[in-house]
Amino acid sequence: LAQFLRIIFVVALLPIGMSLYVGHPVGSSAGLSFAAKDTGYEHMPVAILVVVLGLFLGLRLKLPAGQLVGPLLLGGIVTLSGLAVLDLPPWTLSAAQVVIGTALGTRFVGIKPAMLIKGFWLAFLSVGSMLVIGSVMALALHPLTGEPFDALLISFAPGGVTEMALIALSLNASPVFVTLHHLYRILLTVVVIGRAAKRFD
Repeated sequence: LAQFLRIIFVVALLPIGMSLYVGHPVGSSAGLSFAAKDTGYEHMPVAILVVVLGLFLGLRLKLPAGQLVGPLLLGGIVTLSGLAVLDLPPWTLSAAQVVIGTALGTRFVGIKPAMLIKGFWLAFLSVGSMLVIGSVMALALHPLTGEPFDALLISFAPGGVTEMALIALSLNASPVFVTLHHLYRILLTVVVIGRAAKRFD
């Protein structure tokens, strides 16, 4: 519940704030999308192979969240090295979102209004504090890196990877720069939390 509310807050509020800051809609609200509308099925066999091998390696090497990290890392290696292209039809992403959303949504059965209200305020405080820290870091790194403040802010924002990359596209910043920051944040969090959980279990 806390994670869902955190993502909802960031994905809903940050684009609105950035739209007000730059004076025009940004991200998906500006109609931007990374969807490959004309993608066919030619890349499906390679993508399935990458997923299966990544899943096997992730679990075999006992990576934190191996079922996610394994295919993600292998897919990144294959794509960045130029060995293969992993463009998939848009319906595959939609189907994955439906499956994941349904599986996670069923876990909310039995949640009472009092817990929902408490989760709301905790998520609000969490997002607010992380955005303040991100803003301070962006202000500190702006003169050192030469990167725009808004690009650094969305790189440090605790939001969804796709929406933050779309906002970067709206701001004429590099979506790759922003995406790499978020992927590193996610992987680092998974690794650190996974090891901490084993240590204190």
